[in-house]
Amino acid sequence: MPIDRYAYINRLRHVHPGEKIFFAFAMMLLSFIPNIYINIAIIIIIASISILRAGIPLRFYLKLMSLPLTFLFMGIITILFGTSNKPDVFIIYMRIAHIYIGLSKKGVATGILLFSRSLSIVSCLYFISLTTPMPEFMSVLKKMKVPSLLLDLMELIYRFLFVLIETAEQIYISQDSRLGYISFKTALNSLAYLISVLFIKSYTNAEQLYIAMESRCYNGDIRLLENSYKISYTNIAFIAFTVFTLIALVLWTGGYTS
Repeated sequence: MPIDRYAYINRLRHVHPGEKIFFAFAMMLLSFIPNIYINIAIIIIIASISILRAGIPLRFYLKLMSLPLTFLFMGIITILFGTSNKPDVFIIYMRIAHIYIGLSKKGVATGILLFSRSLSIVSCLYFISLTTPMPEFMSVLKKMKVPSLLLDLMELIYRFLFVLIETAEQIYISQDSRLGYISFKTALNSLAYLISVLFIKSYTNAEQLYIAMESRCYNGDIRLLENSYKISYTNIAFIAFTVFTLIALVLWTGGYTS
């Protein structure tokens, strides 16, 4: 997967994973402040670091950011419109009997705030995914005393996600080369076969993995080789400066302004 590949080859690869994760979580916490300006600032800061500092291609980053847009628009469209018996609460409205239905001022303000907040949180999650490999992310969570059972489940799910995608691609290529998707009826049959075979292969791979782990003295705890990193005080200073600057932005703008 491209996201996983960039996590290993980006220019922030050798930065302490704890610093990157702490920075992303700090930005996520700040995004919950009801202020549209801070959300826009977080989106710009994360995008600038990801593209200019980490070296993520601009086109790929914009493509990633566009993926949740449809979901976000569908989510806020119900917030934008409302009903009332007074027309002055709407920007655009239509009257049905004694009820006014339209684009409300409060709905627009709330919708813009929620949209910017959601996009800023998504950008923070992308920052972690694009700059921090999963084993290092798991290592940080382990140091944070996250239960080992949860970490093992995350590791196995992450592993089998790639196995499923690779297996599905191989089956699809094999079917497509035999004109398995030449018509709608044939495509449905091929898709049903792909899903059934994928389930069987997934179960077989899981069983083989468990046997391999048992043969290596698996005792319920998956141990990963951890890399050693040095904490950068420059990065810590940058994180602190960014956080205080965003807080100052909130105080200067005086909260959310519709």
